[in-house]
Amino acid sequence: MNTLSYSLKADEADARRRLDAFWSGKSLGRPALAITVRNPAHSPKPFPGGDKLTNHEKQLLPEWHAHNAVQELESVLWLGETLPKGSVQYGSNISFITDLLGGTHSWESGTAWVHEWPDVLDQPLPRFDAGHPLIVRMDECVRTMVQAIGRRGHINPPVLGVDPLTALSLFRGGENLCFDLMERPGEVRAWCAATAEVYIATHDHYFQLLEGLGYGENAAWFESPSRTRFEAVQCDAAVMISKEMFEEFVLPDLARVTSYLDHSIYHLDGTGQ
Repeated sequence: MNTLSYSLKADEADARRRLDAFWSGKSLGRPALAITVRNPAHSPKPFPGGDKLTNHEKQLLPEWHAHNAVQELESVLWLGETLPKGSVQYGSNISFITDLLGGTHSWESGTAWVHEWPDVLDQPLPRFDAGHPLIVRMDECVRTMVQAIGRRGHINPPVLGVDPLTALSLFRGGENLCFDLMERPGEVRAWCAATAEVYIATHDHYFQLLEGLGYGENAAWFESPSRTRFEAVQCDAAVMISKEMFEEFVLPDLARVTSYLDHSIYHLDGTGQ
């Protein structure tokens, strides 16, 4: 494990002690605190020519990622157990996995929307491909971010926020998915299991890439990272199904993913969950 030191975190040693205790299920006298406040000395700098680019164009541009990461690092003061980070920003943190699976998305009202893919269950099962154009492009973005960030903070890899069943619901639509669970259960299980393997392989790809570049920390969409394999897992589509269906169609893939991860947090998105 690399010995990391970030110039934008004066009390890094103490923060790391408390983070290590938190991830071990312990405490050093108080909870680990994720606190950021606006940096009053920071003056936002727009990306040159950014007003002429669409969100889709920017998220594929290494120079934009580098600029955005520096702005993220310098715009706040990293207090408590937060560690300074510059994040890969792609598809509102919801469409990286769905695009790797073969889907597409568009932008509206400042957020990404995954396009429906009605015949997705009739396609070959998804698999991870390190040569996928999106992986290759995001690898280039990460390496460009390294040059811009240096040792001021760490690089947070693409967030893998969408779980297999929710990805399928985005492609098929909620109503169609509910019928699929009753009429095509075997195909749903097979597709979700294959998607879980894509999820794991993608996470491992970026964990190893960033470890090799001298970072190797992951905060998902939180502020306090783990120095191990970490991600926030969830299943938004679970709000539509029974507890019994959750155990049949969701839990096996959650178990598969969390068995790979060293640490995870389950994200309950709304009281309906």
